[in-house]
Amino acid sequence: MTFRSPKSTRDALFVALLVAVPLLAALIVLLGGERWFPCGDMAQAELHMRGFLSHPPLVGAAGRIVDDNGFQGSHPGPSLWVLMYPVYAIGGRTSASLLAAVVSVHLVAIVSTLLLAARRWGSVGVWLTGLLVIVLLRSSGSDFMVEPWNVWMAFIPFLVMMLLLFDVVAPLEADSHRFRTFRWVLAIMVGSHCVQSHAGYLLIVVVALIGSGIVLLCETDRRRRVVVSGGVATALMWSAPLVDQLRRVPGNLTILREHFGSPAEPYIPLSAAVRIVTTQFNLFGPWLIGPEAHVSSNDVVRWFGFFAMVGLVLFALRSSRDREHRRILLLVNGVVLVAMLSVFRIFGPYYEYTVRFFWILVGLDVIICIRALSRGKLRTEIVQIGRAHV
Repeated sequence: MTFRSPKSTRDALFVALLVAVPLLAALIVLLGGERWFPCGDMAQAELHMRGFLSHPPLVGAAGRIVDDNGFQGSHPGPSLWVLMYPVYAIGGRTSASLLAAVVSVHLVAIVSTLLLAARRWGSVGVWLTGLLVIVLLRSSGSDFMVEPWNVWMAFIPFLVMMLLLFDVVAPLEADSHRFRTFRWVLAIMVGSHCVQSHAGYLLIVVVALIGSGIVLLCETDRRRRVVVSGGVATALMWSAPLVDQLRRVPGNLTILREHFGSPAEPYIPLSAAVRIVTTQFNLFGPWLIGPEAHVSSNDVVRWFGFFAMVGLVLFALRSSRDREHRRILLLVNGVVLVAMLSVFRIFGPYYEYTVRFFWILVGLDVIICIRALSRGKLRTEIVQIGRAHV
């Protein structure tokens, strides 16, 4: 078990500065050129921000969401507008400050990620996690770093939510039940932000939160505190969408229910769903090389990478003697299984960005497997081999 030391905290902040370089560089390059005028989804985002005080937003960005009568809907909630507004307002409520606001949200999520990694895994974990974030940024491209697009705003916060849930299901030695409850409440708030930013996160976030909540309830005698705290956090995060639901007909939650409950378009074919799953849950997949490098174009490479990923996880589960790593691996890959099942329920045209949460899950699996194997049987066998040669 590792607890955050002053050194690991300093490393986390230093790595955060390194990771911030491409984000700030993208922002400087964009602002240093011709003036940027938002259009399409980006213009809609700025309209939400400009009317933040006069017409507080109650829903998220508009999406390909319609009810049974063809009425346009939006993603579930306004948390992304709330998070961006402080920097947007400080920057003078301009299109340039909107871009800066996007970068600020990414940076806060990255710093949170590295501090959580420092507490659990120490300095080595910080560098591994920082490398993961750099890889994800590189694979996501420069647009991800500065675009005020709702899909991007959920990506790194989903990583934060998963790291918070690690503290719930696999607490460190000094973690009290009160601390674990606090982490679960924070995870509810961060997970709610992910869902409100993009509805595609709903199933995996709900399953992750409920699963970790059940573990917490089974291991504490303060169940009432857990339930009440979780309920208050949920009510707080979802108050704005509920107000919208009560104020107009049809409410946005009704539109979302009808859109996903009775889709007007057919589900994607089984073969396409299998291709998506084996491409995304892949040791050499888009998380590592970007969505434009189509691993799926070569069936041999795609299946090899998929089975390599599955084999790595199973080997780590079998070899690890650490209860902490086993619990975390079970949590991550329980979410992976749910994510795979959700792919088979995609209807209409498929867009890769709608399942980009796989990148986070695969990256976490790789880090956890490296640590689990380094502390498990593999390390013991290497030591024994070394002694035999001596």
